[in-house]
Amino acid sequence: MRPRGVRDLRHQAVYLFGAVCPARDAGVALVLPAVSAAAMQAMLDELSQAVSPGAQAVVLMDRAGWHIAKELTIPPNLTPLFLPPYSPELNAIERLWLYLRERFFSHRLWPRYDDILDACCALVRMLSAIEPNRDWGPLARVYNHLRQTAAPSRDKLSRLVRASDLFELGVRLMETCEERSDRPGYEPTRYRDGLIIALLISCPIRLKNLTGLVVGQHLVSDGRDYRLTLTAAETKTGRPYVAMVPPGGP
Repeated sequence: MRPRGVRDLRHQAVYLFGAVCPARDAGVALVLPAVSAAAMQAMLDELSQAVSPGAQAVVLMDRAGWHIAKELTIPPNLTPLFLPPYSPELNAIERLWLYLRERFFSHRLWPRYDDILDACCALVRMLSAIEPNRDWGPLARVYNHLRQTAAPSRDKLSRLVRASDLFELGVRLMETCEERSDRPGYEPTRYRDGLIIALLISCPIRLKNLTGLVVGQHLVSDGRDYRLTLTAAETKTGRPYVAMVPPGGP
């Protein structure tokens, strides 16, 4: 069981892109302000420059959207090898991300966007202290470049809406769905949207489970409230999930 820890509800972040070659004891890493095809292209271009002259590098990665974007231009000295879906255990780089999360980034909150960048820079300094004879200059140059060019994402904290207000919105959409009966398809669409909003606020579930819900099978009414039920085979944890909608029901 995971220990309790602080949770940050803000939405400012930086993203680590990395690739390693254990045989050569070499690696490339970028700290970027966004995950996108453009960011992945920057990573591929940087990685291409690190490949030994005349060599061909096989890049093992999953099928994340930015990894398989059509607008990517794969450098000629790189050959992507994509993993089967839902198989992170086959990608050795996941061990590195786990190591970094557990020892340097877990259970920590940073007040500002710049502080997150500083934490990444502190990691570079720590690595330099552990291996002083190794050239960590590329990571330091990436950090300095980001400090000069990267802009923090827009402030989203002030736009947060209380969960109770969102639940009331969902209920209101369902209750008023018949007010514009002159528009074809308006009633079921408005009721559906309200139900999804109220349901997700009451019982946060995965998108796969949400899209697979069947009223009368997964969502059953007892006359006053609804009971949401997912079998063990339908959940990521392998455990049955039961919740009342709204919460606090019998």
